[in-house]
Amino acid sequence: MIPRPRWATALAAMAVLVVAAPADAEPEPFEAAVTALSEQRPQTAIANLESLADQGVVDAQASYNRGLAYAMRARLAAQPGDLGRAIHALEEARSLTSRRDTRDAAQQAIVLLRSEVARRRARLGEPAVVQPAPPLHRTLAHVLPEDLWAILALVSASVFGLGLFLRAWGKGRVRLTGVTASGVSTLGFAVSLAATLVARHERLHVEEGVVVAESARVVDDKRAPIASESPLPEGTRLEIVGRDRGYVAVRLPSRDAWIADQTILTIAKVPVE
Repeated sequence: MIPRPRWATALAAMAVLVVAAPADAEPEPFEAAVTALSEQRPQTAIANLESLADQGVVDAQASYNRGLAYAMRARLAAQPGDLGRAIHALEEARSLTSRRDTRDAAQQAIVLLRSEVARRRARLGEPAVVQPAPPLHRTLAHVLPEDLWAILALVSASVFGLGLFLRAWGKGRVRLTGVTASGVSTLGFAVSLAATLVARHERLHVEEGVVVAESARVVDDKRAPIASESPLPEGTRLEIVGRDRGYVAVRLPSRDAWIADQTILTIAKVPVE
């Protein structure tokens, strides 16, 4: 028996969350995609789910199922870029969903799929790092949802006010409790407020995408290859900072650079009302 690829474990976890059609979508394409996924016909599922995306449907469940479809095709009858497109759809689902189980399952699948990309690159003698570590402030902001960070900021502010009251009017241990509470809550408020502002800025103003080609060549402003930068592997999530005549400017850890626009797909966001 041929050993099952390690990343194929992601398919089993993802399949649990194939449920009803989005409220703003036509039910026929979604239901046809769900049926196709259950019958392991990823090409049919992809066609139906991509048609929903072309109609402007922005929904975590649709993106999640699209990620499942591309990952399934990568396992059964891979086409170039399938792993990158699967990761793109899962990153989109993770960004759109308000459900913790969907977010956690998508993240687990993303890690496994990126591990498979890294394994394939290592086998070819290429750098195995698929996703560079984000800056510390973005890592912190992603630990909790934006709304929860905001709630923690409000709670910390309330505890700080209570601590000041106890410091001013309490005696002995009560006053010591107030001193401790005000000090700890000050730190908690600073951290949670900063994380809330970072998360809000990303939600409103930061555009991101995922590399969906097997590799994306990095070029400079004059469209000349940058010798010090290796081609970006599929599945890499990047901040988009500009567009110009068939190229997209992306933010790398060391610099801003350009890649061809057909090698990256933008991560959809919930429309801001």
